[in-house]
Amino acid sequence: MKFILLLLFSVIVSFAKETQFDPNPDESGPVAGSTPYHPYIGLPVTTWSIIQLNETERTSVCNNQTSFCKDQCGGDNYITTNFCNTATMAWGCNCSNHIPSSPPYHWPVVVAECRGKESSCLAGCGDGVAKDICRDACSRYYKCDQAGGPQSGLRVDRPDQAPVYDVPVISNSLASTLSYEPYTFLNTLFVTNLMIYFNHF
Repeated sequence: MKFILLLLFSVIVSFAKETQFDPNPDESGPVAGSTPYHPYIGLPVTTWSIIQLNETERTSVCNNQTSFCKDQCGGDNYITTNFCNTATMAWGCNCSNHIPSSPPYHWPVVVAECRGKESSCLAGCGDGVAKDICRDACSRYYKCDQAGGPQSGLRVDRPDQAPVYDVPVISNSLASTLSYEPYTFLNTLFVTNLMIYFNHF
């Protein structure tokens, strides 16, 4: 029985090593709630999107977003585009005299989206033996309000333009972002189960 389990382990490792992310995904992406979003091997599947915030929360985020844009442009006189659609959470910001200096991950709508997805990921970790590993992986993946997190697809050109709620992973360098090899999380879960089995039997 132990031999069979170890053999299965080696097969899973070999399969996971060959798993690659598409470096050129379909930019249209899925719309909110259309399909479960499984951003990285080992992380909980989630269907959460920012439009699941209630109306008060969405309005607050949008107000912060347009104020942030105004500050980035240096005032109303230097704004050419500044909107945030509270129904879709699509947003846009352009200045007449310069490109906003803030990186994408600092913008209020992007931060709100990231934190919501991270919270959904954490909630999916459950209470099993690998809970702490799962929660750490969620935080390492999303990296809200800092560099290295997943790309947001909420920025658009027009208020009536549909945003992308679940942008596919766009880089094979994700593993380095997580400080894990692409198959480490899966291996950890499997080894944990092996240890439980061997200790039990």
